[in-house]
Amino acid sequence: MTQEKTIVSVTALPNPDEMEAMAEYAEKAHKLLDKTDATVGLQYSVKQTVHGKPGAIAGFIEFSSDQAVLDFFNGAEYMAVKPLRDKGFKSFDIHIVEQTQL
Repeated sequence: MTQEKTIVSVTALPNPDEMEAMAEYAEKAHKLLDKTDATVGLQYSVKQTVHGKPGAIAGFIEFSSDQAVLDFFNGAEYMAVKPLRDKGFKSFDIHIVEQTQL
């Protein structure tokens, strides 16, 4: 029996005045993810917002468990790059998601 993975959805709106911080955050965050068992999945740029808050980037990351997600985003190494995220993005939403029927 295979263990079900945990999927994280990320949506973000870059701060156009802080593109250098955004790029530095992306580089450092990806390096940290490379040190884990996480797999960065599909990444998209938002073509058009039909309803809701505007976004510019959407992506998915696969982790081994919910706890692995929490450990990563609350860990000391990630907390060290979080100020770049906060500076480089106007909004940055991270959600643990699961498949469901509406």
